[in-house]
Amino acid sequence: MLKDKITGFNVPQGLSPTDSPTFAGQTVTGLTASKPVGTDANKALASLTTTGSGAVALATSPALVTPALGTPTAGVLTSCTGLPAGGASFTATDKLLGRATAEAGVGEEVACTAAGRALLDDADASTQRGTLGLGTIATQAADNVSISGGAVTGITDLVVADGGTGVSTLAINGILFGNTANAVQVTAAAASSVLVTSGANVPSLATDIPTAVTIGAKYIYRAEGTDIPVADGGTGVSTLAIGGLLTGNAANAVQVLAPGATTTVLVGGGAGTAPVWTTATGSGAPVRETSPTLVTPALGTPASGTLTSCTGLPTAGLATQVFVAGVGVGGAAAGTGGVAFPATAVAVADANTLDDYEEGTFTPAIAFGGGTTGITYGTIHGRYTKMGNRVLGIVQMQLTAKGSSAGALVVTGLPFTAAAHPFAISIQPWTMAYVGMVIGTVVASGTTINLYEYPEAGVPTAILDSDCADNTGFQITFIYEV
Repeated sequence: MLKDKITGFNVPQGLSPTDSPTFAGQTVTGLTASKPVGTDANKALASLTTTGSGAVALATSPALVTPALGTPTAGVLTSCTGLPAGGASFTATDKLLGRATAEAGVGEEVACTAAGRALLDDADASTQRGTLGLGTIATQAADNVSISGGAVTGITDLVVADGGTGVSTLAINGILFGNTANAVQVTAAAASSVLVTSGANVPSLATDIPTAVTIGAKYIYRAEGTDIPVADGGTGVSTLAIGGLLTGNAANAVQVLAPGATTTVLVGGGAGTAPVWTTATGSGAPVRETSPTLVTPALGTPASGTLTSCTGLPTAGLATQVFVAGVGVGGAAAGTGGVAFPATAVAVADANTLDDYEEGTFTPAIAFGGGTTGITYGTIHGRYTKMGNRVLGIVQMQLTAKGSSAGALVVTGLPFTAAAHPFAISIQPWTMAYVGMVIGTVVASGTTINLYEYPEAGVPTAILDSDCADNTGFQITFIYEV
């Protein structure tokens, strides 16, 4: 067998040419160590030139490890993994590798728009929904969609079976009602109407209602219908003259009492008796026995009477009248003596009438420039008498400390607000520095007194805190108009 393959090679002695010899320890000349052996053009043995390392690979199903394939003229990479390191080469921008033709086949360039690129580079599905403008509706269940804003258009009218009305228009003031087809229909709008039903139970707006309408099996009454009896809350009468009165009669019904005359009053006749009109005296409204207001009554000769709350005096007999108690005027209660005036004066326009009198005390104070910081008093006293529109009184004041406030000296706390013009007062000061004399005025429309020093030749200037000492005192006598 070996002989058939190698020409000129002597078979070792004892071997048949058909045997497979073993050449242990034999050396074949002209070959390179560790190189695969082949034949050259003369069919002589020769070492083959190879690249790489490892075992010699054969043509069918070789297991190659990191081969350098160069530029193959053909090849099927169906069972291969990975992609070329240099990436695919495209003919233009906005292209993808894919299959645009319907059937299977070789990969093709597929056009990619700017919108497609924006969607492809989104990090996740939520970002892609935002790119597509879908919002949260894309993630909601088809049978439970929530719409929180905006408007939904192009939807067919929602039928009654799905919770809708089945109508797409509704006139102003129209009313929805169910019809016999288990659907909804709309009444026409009408002014000044009521909702009534026809014999077929179809409601509508009308200006009239059916004649025989009942509530709780009882017929209701309407204008210009039958008179409503007393038993149903009516009067049972159709006409009533001006001034006429309705009274109950013995038959548990209503009867009409004719109008009375201008000088008559209605007087009851007692149980079971109709009232009657009775002639009255005088004029005006009738009065009752308790606290009546009478106008110029002719009292005749009363058997008794208490005139404590009356005003005015009898026109005769005053020469011998003796008052044993006080007298109240202007609504004031009389005391045990003297003339009592009300707490709030009742003004009288008559110049010859005294309409107010009051005596009392008040607590005056002083301020320097409107401030009262640190001011203390040893003596502080004020008394007044008000007669009509005049207030007269005295102020007595002795300081123990004038404090730290600075500015003009003002006496405050007068008992009544002065009229709208100033009034001069008299003052006697002590422990106070001034030139000439000290004068004072009640401030117009106020409750204060300003003090001034008045030199013999010059203009009066305000008394200041610097003119006073910690023991300054004064007494003021005042009278002013309110």
